[in-house]
Order: sequence, then C-alpha cells, then structure tokens
Amino acid sequence: MKLKTIAIDDEQLSLDTLEDFCNKIEFLNFAAKFNDPLEAAAYLKKEKVDLIFLDVQMPHMDGIELLKSLPKHQNVIFVTAYEDYALTSYDYNAIDYIMKPLPFSRFMLACNKAYDLISKEKGIVSNPYEDFHSDFIFITTGGKTLKVDLHDINMIVAHNDFCVFYTNSENYVVHESMKYIEEVLEPIGFVRIHKSYIVPISKIESIDGNVLKAAGEEFPIGRTFRENLLKKIEPLKIG
Repeated sequence: MKLKTIAIDDEQLSLDTLEDFCNKIEFLNFAAKFNDPLEAAAYLKKEKVDLIFLDVQMPHMDGIELLKSLPKHQNVIFVTAYEDYALTSYDYNAIDYIMKPLPFSRFMLACNKAYDLISKEKGIVSNPYEDFHSDFIFITTGGKTLKVDLHDINMIVAHNDFCVFYTNSENYVVHESMKYIEEVLEPIGFVRIHKSYIVPISKIESIDGNVLKAAGEEFPIGRTFRENLLKKIEPLKIG
C-alpha cells in the first residue's frame, strides 16, 4: 500500500525537504506541495489524500484553522518550528508533531507510525516495507545525509547521548536515541539485544546462554531484550 501524500508550508526550503524525504520512502506517493494554505484547502476539497505534512504558522490561514475548515478527518503530521501548538495538535488527532530542523530519521519514524495507523483505518494488516527491497538506508551524520549499505552495518552501539554505526568501511556518529534507531531498523532486519547494542539478524553467528556472537564480536544479551530476540530468530530456526 502506498500513501498519497501532500505537504503544506509557506517556506519553500521546508517544502523541498519534505518532497525529497517523501521520495526516499517507498510507501509514500508524494502528490503535491503548497505554500498557500488556501490553495491547499481548495485541493483537499476535491482530492482525497492519505497523509498531510502541515506547518502551523502560515499567512492567511494557519495549520489549525486549515484543519478546522476541512469537511472530514484528515491524517496529519505537523512539521513546525514552534512548540506552542503541540498539545493543541492532538485535539485534532494529529499522528505526530515534528520540530524543525527536520532530521530524516525522525521523519521516517513518524512515517512508519502513520503507515501503521492508516493501515488499521483501512483494515489492512501489513508491513510498510513489504514492497521495499532496498539494500540501503540514509544516515544523518556531521551535517550530511549519507547512503549506507545495510549489508555493511555490523552493529549499532549507544554512547551516552549519541549512537555509533559500525560498518565494514567507516563508523558513523548519529545523534539519535537507541529507541528511535531500533524502531526504524527493526522492520528491516535488525534486532536490539541489549540497552547498548543493535545487530543485523543476518550477521548473528551463535547464541550461547546470554552471549551472542555477531560479525565476529561477542555481545551480552540484556534480560529484557532476550524474549524479542528469540522471537525474531524463531522463524529461521531448525531443531
């Protein structure tokens, strides 16, 4: 299933970023972008969309007023530079509220959440990546967004307020929490085995008691992560 998506924001740079990010996610179909909320309102009265990325403060009509003017429920992710409207946004059943500047990893997490909710609305039980056979992800590090081959990733390790992606060629420091990284990577073949470690399932070599070996390294298995780990490998287990 692909989600028909539009973006509404009075800042052209923000619109261009949203379009670029949407085009990187296989299950999004980016249909249109608007810097004038009145034009967007006219479009939405004629066209059905699955998901709207919406700024709050805009000329002529702000994002909250726009939602009030529409005839029925809309699935919305707010993307804004202002924290003040976060609570109000949930009065309109917003799926998420993302602060600018927009990191791709945070955007992707919100899109996964939207996919799950909209699938349930439509009565579809599926994975957003069921048709997504890419061998890469995008990592934001050092102010750049880099394409990284999934098969090159050996582990992700938490260090205080940042995480490090260890790959065959280079290590990448990412200022995201392990929870965010876990939610983004788990649907595409990774598993968290400890509060400090995520590993690719394809590189797990052995599990001996509470010790897991992957990509030639040994890791402790955290007590609270053991059950999920065993569930992940059960479909691939013989004997």
